[in-house]
Amino acid sequence: MGDELLSIDEAIDLVLSHVAPLDVEDVPIGEAAGRVSAEAARSAVDLPPFPSSAMDGFAIRSADAPRTLPIVARVAAGRPAPRPLAAGEAMAIATGGVVPDGADSVVPIEVVEERGDEVVILGNVAKGDNVRERGGDLRAGDVVVDAGVRLGPAHVGALAAAGVASARCVRRPRVAVAVTGTELRSPGESLEPGQIYDAIEPYVGSTSRAANILEIMALQKVADYEATIDAAGFARGEKVWFREMTGIKPLTIAEVVSPTFVEAARKAYPA
Repeated sequence: MGDELLSIDEAIDLVLSHVAPLDVEDVPIGEAAGRVSAEAARSAVDLPPFPSSAMDGFAIRSADAPRTLPIVARVAAGRPAPRPLAAGEAMAIATGGVVPDGADSVVPIEVVEERGDEVVILGNVAKGDNVRERGGDLRAGDVVVDAGVRLGPAHVGALAAAGVASARCVRRPRVAVAVTGTELRSPGESLEPGQIYDAIEPYVGSTSRAANILEIMALQKVADYEATIDAAGFARGEKVWFREMTGIKPLTIAEVVSPTFVEAARKAYPA
């Protein structure tokens, strides 16, 4: 294309044509916010894992309403009833409590009259009212989060509720920022004649942090391109990517794979 500048789309296509997926690692679910899922995460359990009350109220048999019923037990969340519910009985139940065997509905506390050890059910009740059936939200093995999703707090909460202890995530990339130029000084330093403040390192660093980069290594400022390569350790033949920028405009993208390539780069970009 000669000296013509690439369009944004062409530049993106060029970069992506050289991209390879990063390694995958297990990340504890409490540390997974901001990470990208490498594969679909599936529920470890039915959710809810038991028939659950959606309201504070009374578990009954719908056929027993309307009527006054004795309260034979009180069911708290995490503490199931000691026995099944028999016909003509009611059990007080908290939101999230296990609906006892024998009950098929929950009547909200706001629409009944509680009188000591009895409760008055004032109207008809439909089977299944205010009962969250086992697996009503998710079945064990259902996908909770697809692959390729940047995990936010809602994803993390959903995965934890589904019993997922860790998520398979893409390893976060590492970035080294090497700023060149004898005229550059860090903000806050005194400027000598002909010098300016460096905006590239803070800009690239901030962009990288916003993209959830694992490690941002700011290399010592150097005077020329050759020194930059050496400072970054490229001359050791490490397989790394570099992007040359001038005034925030990207000029070069390349993969450094050997000292031979480094020498070629030095000749193409003389000091």
